[in-house]
Amino acid sequence: MSADTRLKLGVALLIVGLIMPAGTLLVAATDWPLAAKTVVSSILLSVSKYHAHPGGRADGQGQL
Repeated sequence: MSADTRLKLGVALLIVGLIMPAGTLLVAATDWPLAAKTVVSSILLSVSKYHAHPGGRADGQGQL
C-alpha cells in the first residue's frame, strides 16, 4: 500500500472516529426505549474506539 493511500485511509478513519461519538448525542435525543439507546450508543462508541487507532492490533502492539 502506498504512503499516499495510507495517509488518505488514516485521515478518513480519524474523521469517522471523531464523528461516531457525536452520533450518541443524536441517539439520546430520540424517543427510543432505554435499552435500544444503550445498545446503539455502545455500538457507536466501540466502533469509533477501533477506528481511532488504525494501526492497533489485538495484542496492543500498534504499528508505527
